[in-house]
Amino acid sequence: MNFIIYGFLTFFFIYHLNKYFYRSILYLLGFRVDEKSLKNLPLRFIVISSHTTIYDFVIGMLFYYGYLHKDYDNYILMKKSYESITSPFIGLFDKKLKLIEVSGTKNGLTKKIIEEIQYKDNYIMYISPEGTRTYTENLKSGYW
Repeated sequence: MNFIIYGFLTFFFIYHLNKYFYRSILYLLGFRVDEKSLKNLPLRFIVISSHTTIYDFVIGMLFYYGYLHKDYDNYILMKKSYESITSPFIGLFDKKLKLIEVSGTKNGLTKKIIEEIQYKDNYIMYISPEGTRTYTENLKSGYW
């Protein structure tokens, strides 16, 4: 099963793949997207999502690369330990995917977010308060 997850994650960071590839995977997984409603999205918006398994991230990235990548930058709030590992590699693969580090103390996080997006247009900010990669029935308070 981990082989499948790592395979999907590898494909996410291959910037040159066609959006229909990601759309096809979503379709095969049983997701149906109303593309007409996507045309009414604002230039800037925040997505707040549960993150109870690694699959939440995988599905979110499939959706982003399949439908929103062309028009939006994507800012993801990520724990410092993960951000420091992934940040150097993400810039090589995708200039539109950006990570904002969340440290354990959370001091200055709001200021950091504002500085990053204050003068930007066409972006999505993705926040998932759960932040665990194992299945759970209950949401934790997360880093908030």
